[in-house]
Amino acid sequence: DVITSTIDHYKTALNICVEALVKKTCCPKESFEELKYGIGSTSTTPKLMNYKCLHGNCKHCGVEKLKLNACPILANSNHQISCIEWKDMPRQGMKNGKQNSQLEIVNS
Repeated sequence: DVITSTIDHYKTALNICVEALVKKTCCPKESFEELKYGIGSTSTTPKLMNYKCLHGNCKHCGVEKLKLNACPILANSNHQISCIEWKDMPRQGMKNGKQNSQLEIVNS
């Protein structure tokens, strides 16, 4: 089945370590000369992610860079791909009038 094989391909492509996913979906790190440290040949200029990228305000980065919607098979498919995500899950008791919760990884 073409749809299943395409979905399996993207599952494999997205099943990468966090650092690689960030590198593929975010803007390149920027050099910050004002944070340079060390002397002579041992000096290092740190490269950091842009503030806008880290806070979701960048118009150039995000999972859209993976171009998942460019694949017509996936774009027209109704198949759900399971994934895991962090969610606030309810816990017993209340604090300050709010239900206690805890961040947990859940399948969705």
